[in-house]
Amino acid sequence: MTTPQNPRLTDTAGNREDTPTKSTALLLTPEEAAYELNVSRTRVFSLMGSGDLPRIRIGGRVRIARRSLEEYVDKLIEQSQLAS
Repeated sequence: MTTPQNPRLTDTAGNREDTPTKSTALLLTPEEAAYELNVSRTRVFSLMGSGDLPRIRIGGRVRIARRSLEEYVDKLIEQSQLAS
């Protein structure tokens, strides 16, 4: 195993923190939410700005509740089914 160039970007297991992985965390960063939705980080910020995806501020940082992601996807599924 090679030593990472920037140790601050790795967790204790040596995984890069800037590479989101599937987790069960209740609150997600915009990057993690983008990964879960398979969209860009910019799209997540757009969804938060429009109010479609509620954001939570904790100490100046933005987080999205996993439950909000699931509700957003459920809403998209429902709209898709109504349009069919």
